[in-house]
Amino acid sequence: MVNGGAPCDIYAGEVLGLQFNLSAACGAPDLARLYAQVDTASGSFSSPPQEMIIGRANLSLSAQADGFDVAKGDTVTWTIIMENHGNGTAHDVILNATLSTGLQFAGTNSQITDKRISSLAPEGRAEIILKAKAISTRSSYSCDFS
Repeated sequence: MVNGGAPCDIYAGEVLGLQFNLSAACGAPDLARLYAQVDTASGSFSSPPQEMIIGRANLSLSAQADGFDVAKGDTVTWTIIMENHGNGTAHDVILNATLSTGLQFAGTNSQITDKRISSLAPEGRAEIILKAKAISTRSSYSCDFS
């Protein structure tokens, strides 16, 4: 049997229920048709196709520092907002932050661990606070997010 199913006997008048757990890849079409085909000793039969809308996440990221006049010993705090404007859930979202020379990572807010968001539902929003300490004197400091 396809998809690891086990063979069984189905008798006249019985109902066969099927359950699926599906995930669509990024290149999946916007609309998919799903049907089941069952092979029996007397032939095969198919269910009517069911149309499914494929949801996709559409993430936006914005970052704002709490100040721009930073000296050695100061801590800079960035507020990063991640929003999902799509119609599908984003899973396993990871925030990458690259600190410039002269900055040392000082932590994130306690709600988000390891800069990872397990999932972000459609119209969902996550706020991440990232802190860095200026450990040397520089003319400028930066942090790149992706």
